Amino acid sequence: MALNYETLIRAASKPPGQRTTTEINDFIFPWLKQSLKKKQGIFQKISDDVIHDICKTITLERRPAWDVVIHQGDPGDTFYIILQGSVNIYRFDEDGPKPAELEFDTVSEFTKLDSDPEKREELIAQAFGNYIVTLAGGFDFGERALVTNEPRSATVMTIIPTDLLVVGREVFSRTLKAAHEKELQEKTDFINRCPLFSSWAPRLKRLVSLSLERGRFSYDSALYKQGTRADAVYFIWSGEVKITMDPLLHWLQYPNLLPQADPMKQRALELFLPMFQRSQPANVHIPTVSSTDMHRESFAIKRRHMTFAEAEKERAQRILQL
Repeated sequence: MALNYETLIRAASKPPGQRTTTEINDFIFPWLKQSLKKKQGIFQKISDDVIHDICKTITLERRPAWDVVIHQGDPGDTFYIILQGSVNIYRFDEDGPKPAELEFDTVSEFTKLDSDPEKREELIAQAFGNYIVTLAGGFDFGERALVTNEPRSATVMTIIPTDLLVVGREVFSRTLKAAHEKELQEKTDFINRCPLFSSWAPRLKRLVSLSLERGRFSYDSALYKQGTRADAVYFIWSGEVKITMDPLLHWLQYPNLLPQADPMKQRALELFLPMFQRSQPANVHIPTVSSTDMHRESFAIKRRHMTFAEAEKERAQRILQL
């Protein structure tokens, strides 16, 4: 059955002892199971009985934008799963300034700065340290302090109104702790054996582990496309990837680095300008030349007279596999 979000919220809002079996089995359990099963590896092996145990005791928190959920340095007794919304994670370096006690209401103060986001980001950096990552619905956080019994290693703050499911330490310890311990150990082992991090200080490796997520991609999945903004670094745990490049696209990506007299420049303009007319990738430069419209029009006519096979052949001859 399709899960209505408001029905889920009504069920999760009730105190655990007042929830009916129907609310647990039909509303809370399906969402939590789907959320945990989407995670890779060990979480896919969690039994339905364990998920049911969590559902019976889980509580709901509805947080406004710019509300601090976790503060770096505080003791940790709860684990959070994001139902809906987004949070940012911030952290002070271990050898840098220490997190101070909050002396202002972040919700009211940061909301006032909606018209000046740069000023808000500056204040957030001063109060909470460096930005690490943004987490959205379906992600979880707060497990490290429960696994290691150390103080909170980072600050977590909502950036839009956010609904959170909260798991207490006792329930976490008997249901999810073993899985998170194994996941944390896998991340640590990977970072320690990866050549890229071999010379990094322990505090920097710890920082990487906060934002490292394991994912699985099916055959022929596109991780990113040439010309789009990079938002992640991928490490191959297992399997293979194919990297391809279109040299002509470099004329729009790096116009100031290539010789202007190269005859391939004109071909690149004719080929790619029609594609970027409506949607411009983040690191692609669109030339503003008087002949642009003419090139766009002529190539559009050319494309309409190309069969699918001809277009694929032309593309295959152009693309390089690295």
